[in-house]
Parts: sequence; structure tokens; C-alpha cells
Amino acid sequence: MTNLRTFRITGHRGAMGYMPENTLASYRRAVADGVDEVELDLRLSRDGEIVLMHDATVDRTTDGHGAVAEMTLAELQRLDAGDGERIPTLYEAINTIDVTILAEIKADAAVAALGRILTDRPDLHKRIQPMSFHARHLTPLLAEFDDLRCALLSDSGSDQLIEQAMELGVGWLGVGWKGTSPELIEHAHRHGLEYCVWPAPTTVEVERARSWGADGVTTDYPADVIVGETP
Repeated sequence: MTNLRTFRITGHRGAMGYMPENTLASYRRAVADGVDEVELDLRLSRDGEIVLMHDATVDRTTDGHGAVAEMTLAELQRLDAGDGERIPTLYEAINTIDVTILAEIKADAAVAALGRILTDRPDLHKRIQPMSFHARHLTPLLAEFDDLRCALLSDSGSDQLIEQAMELGVGWLGVGWKGTSPELIEHAHRHGLEYCVWPAPTTVEVERARSWGADGVTTDYPADVIVGETP
């Protein structure tokens, strides 16, 4: 079966191999490097703003300490997220870059907040693709928005994962290399699901994914893998 879309390169948390992850600078760098999409992470501040942060706490990626959910947006944005960058909001990312945004939901509280944004901004339905490792994050969004394209994530591939994705009604899978094979990718395609693989730190993984029939990869190093892509 032919891939449902052309092979695409996604910048992981922007271009986190070169820039502070989940910052506007990182997203800009990924776009400048030529990615098709940018992946970022959604959490909710104490005052209900969607902020872009992978971890539940700010400790690893900023000069601050504490849980994201226990800090206001103002408190979060006073922190240095690396090289003088701030923790951005989802709206700031939307207004900064113009490529597709793969929005990974990291906290239960972010689901309803994202739903409100999508209700207020129907124009974003084709541009934002919610993703999660947890079906509970995607089920309410798929029920509310019939034109929304979502992805189920997993560290490893399996027939059971494909069955779960079909039951959930997502459009594609983002899967780690464990359990992934050309046969499993073909199985997904037969059921109308796209299959993207991560991580892809070098052109070796990119070419493996291509040869296996995957629809794309996610990488921390977009400039390296895009420059080295086989035409």
C-alpha cells in the first residue's frame, strides 16, 4: 500500500539537539532547518494557560524549581528556559511558526484547555494534531471534533497497538523502534493508519524508516538528517 502522505520530518520539541527544548528559539530553528512539522508538549499552568514543557516540573530545563501545575504563567515565564529563552504558551508557538504542530498532551488538565482553544479557533483544526500515549487524552477531543487529526503514541509497536488505534479512531501512530517492522507498518497501512517512527538522530534511522515504508520520523537533529536525506 502506498503511504497515505509523503515522508515527513518532525522536529522533536523543536530542534532540541541544538537549542533549548520547547522554546520559541528551538521551534524557529526546526522550521529554518526545513522540518515539515514541530512536536511540542502541553501542560497547564496553575492559572489555566497551556504552556509548553515536557516534564511535570521545571527543574531539568530551567533555572527554577517546582511543579508546572503549581505555578502561574507569570511565574513560569520569569524563568530562564535556556539561553535566555522563556517557557512559551501554545498561542505563542502558533503565532511564531507556520508549520503543522504535533501537540503532545502531557497532563490530564491540558485536554479541556486544548478543547477550548480548538472550539474558539476552528481554523487551527487542520494545523494542530493532538498526540498522546494515553487514549483518555484523545477520546474527548475525537468525540468533539470530527475533523481533528490525532495520533496515538507508544514506545513500541504491536498488533494490539494498531487495534487500539483503530478503536480510538486516530489517523496515525507515533512509535518507537521496539516492535516496529516493515510488516507491522504495512499492517497499519492496510487499516488506513499512518506509521511514524522515533527517534531518528542520524540519516541511518531516516533511511531505515523510509525503506520500511514508514510515513515519517521524529528527530532532535533536523538539520543533520534533512541535509543528509536521499533525494
